[in-house]
Amino acid sequence: MKAEISQSKLKYSDDDSLMRFANRVVFEIDPKFPDDDESNDPENMLSPLNIAINRVIDYGRRSDLTENEFMLSISMAQKGLLQIDGEKVRFFREINQAHFAQYEMGYTEFKARDQKYQNAKEEIRKAITPAEKKLTAEEYEIMTLENIRKDYHRFQADGKVLATPIFYDLIKKSKGDKIKLSFVETFLKNYVPETAEGKLSADGTSLPRVIKKDAYLEFQNEVIANYIQYLKLNETSEELWMQHWKRLREKE
Repeated sequence: MKAEISQSKLKYSDDDSLMRFANRVVFEIDPKFPDDDESNDPENMLSPLNIAINRVIDYGRRSDLTENEFMLSISMAQKGLLQIDGEKVRFFREINQAHFAQYEMGYTEFKARDQKYQNAKEEIRKAITPAEKKLTAEEYEIMTLENIRKDYHRFQADGKVLATPIFYDLIKKSKGDKIKLSFVETFLKNYVPETAEGKLSADGTSLPRVIKKDAYLEFQNEVIANYIQYLKLNETSEELWMQHWKRLREKE
């Protein structure tokens, strides 16, 4: 697939691209030319080398493959991986347009077979993968309350909650219009967009890991922490913690 989408088809290529393609093909196939200066003279348009290059270019002008696809088809023919109607495509050491057509047909058939294989594999994956279960309203409520309960203990341990969106939405709907501008200004003044974790080693080979922060998420967490500490919810029991957030949810 990468060979297919990385380039345009050969028949749409410019002259420079076709010349590059022809040289790649000749180099890959490595045909046997007479071992004399005249045969390999690039200035001699009738030399075996130039005739071979022109044959490749002429074929390229009609090919529906990309350059990379055609080179891949040659490689697959060398390895015996191409077939046409169940018959293996042979690899030839000659520059012959009939042979090129076999490489292209074999590669085209391979792509069709491979696509069917990929489609079948996807169908099997879908069949054996359970469909994602959608939560009912009751199940979602149970899950939400369980997350709120867990965050009671988490906040007591490190002053943070994990279910940030849940707490922030509840606070915003009940007290959102009462957040003071001074609070926002203080947050912005003290906000640090990134922190470094770890230290620079003595030899300089190990650097601190830079952790970038999301400003909106940090603001939400700051609002939640201040709200909880102002009402001293973290100093109450788990039962009172749950009662407070349940009351806010009932007001939604």
